[in-house]
Amino acid sequence: MTTTVTKVSTVTILSNSYAAMSSNVGLVAIALLMLVLLEKELVRTRYAVAPHARLRIFDIAIVPLLVVCGKIFIIRFIDLLP
Repeated sequence: MTTTVTKVSTVTILSNSYAAMSSNVGLVAIALLMLVLLEKELVRTRYAVAPHARLRIFDIAIVPLLVVCGKIFIIRFIDLLP
């Protein structure tokens, strides 16, 4: 199983260009971030007096996704500079 995953990952990474791969990863990261933020707001509206512990669970996923999206934006911006 591990060998198969490694071979599939290697073939996938080497078959695409950097721009295509980073675009795909960026789109997935942004979509996941939007879904988690939407879910957090839905939980907040569902439970009007929601305890903070219930809402802080979403921060576990939101913070790393924000870091990834920030890095992608910075890298893309740097690529635009001459």
